[in-house]
Amino acid sequence: MLQRALFIVFTTVLTLPIILGQTDYQPLVVEEAHWKMCRRLPDDIWPCGRIFEYYIKGDTIIESVAYKHLYIRSFVSNGEPGGEWNSYDWPLELDYEALVGFIREDVSDHKVYWRDAPNYETCGSGPEEMLLYDFAVQVGDTVQTCLHTDYTVIVEDIVEEEHYGALRTVYYLTDGFRMITGIGYETGLLVAPFIPLHITLDNIIDYCVGNDMDCGVVHNGDMINPYREWHLINESYG
Repeated sequence: MLQRALFIVFTTVLTLPIILGQTDYQPLVVEEAHWKMCRRLPDDIWPCGRIFEYYIKGDTIIESVAYKHLYIRSFVSNGEPGGEWNSYDWPLELDYEALVGFIREDVSDHKVYWRDAPNYETCGSGPEEMLLYDFAVQVGDTVQTCLHTDYTVIVEDIVEEEHYGALRTVYYLTDGFRMITGIGYETGLLVAPFIPLHITLDNIIDYCVGNDMDCGVVHNGDMINPYREWHLINESYG
């Protein structure tokens, strides 16, 4: 009888997170994480007038605190055989990248912090550290982020959904926007969805952790795909 009781207690403890609907926390600040983004302009004839990505690579120490570098990378718009200009072939050929800031995560508190890089302003933090994401919020809480200061956003629901190969906690916010653990906002790591975007609309199209080639990025001069000759034609036109 005692053994049976201990077995029931043991199995209940193991399954409790499942019963409660809890998932393992998915960190956002991960080395070699790639967020592929699609930017569409009002007059674009293609689904993505521009494809770019957020990319985490490398470590640094600022005021005795460890951060990772966050870059924004643009890709060459190559056209496609038989099509018009202003489209992209995959893998994407890297055009240039810029260091935009420094990011770190307190995994125990489920919070992500940010510092702007010199000559680049995201949160207007300057030399100060600011809160970028708070994944510890509960239903009814106000979302805090340096990406906005004058727009009140409330957590309306918290659910679990599978996104990009993992079961993640998803926070449904005011006006139906979503904040996803390990991903951030669907409008971009550094773009809050509740800021009115009158000119452009960004949305995530892929998330990957790995080296460039494994995540669909190649560098100038690489043999990137069967359309390499089309890249050369594009280059000849400047």
